[in-house]
Amino acid sequence: MRGLSTGLPEPEELSVTWVWQLKRAFFLSAFAALGDPASRAYYDKKIAQGKHHTQALLCLARRRADVLFAMLRDGTFYEPQPIRAT
Repeated sequence: MRGLSTGLPEPEELSVTWVWQLKRAFFLSAFAALGDPASRAYYDKKIAQGKHHTQALLCLARRRADVLFAMLRDGTFYEPQPIRAT
């Protein structure tokens, strides 16, 4: 039996909403990051591997999420690495 309504979504609905919002934030972040040479190089590498535009952006978004997680875990700031010529 459910208790009184608080007007807030159920916990499982709340988590789904937040996941969607985080995915959107990282996707838009990846799109904006295409101006950065390191991000553009990663995006171009994914395109060269045969990925479509959206797939390459999602790969870049995941990479950015991984970097953010590492920064939070280690308590460090973002320091871009020099681009290696391949």
